[in-house]
Amino acid sequence: MRAESINGGLNNYRAAKCMYATGKGGGKCLQNAGEGFLFVFNGGSPGWQEAGRPPTVETEILVSEDGDSIVDVVYNGSPR
Repeated sequence: MRAESINGGLNNYRAAKCMYATGKGGGKCLQNAGEGFLFVFNGGSPGWQEAGRPPTVETEILVSEDGDSIVDVVYNGSPR
């Protein structure tokens, strides 16, 4: 996933569980499907969610309507 690569790889970063809930159509991470798919989700060091630690990164990614490409990384920084 793009968020892992821009945040240092799987050894350093894990996206929120909702990004792995593929059978749920994006789950809580899917915020808007107007002109593509807008995913907004938190992330942090491996195990952050399971340990109950707060996220250290918030990412917002726009995926094309056909799901084949990333249109834009809208935001990737401190949780807002």
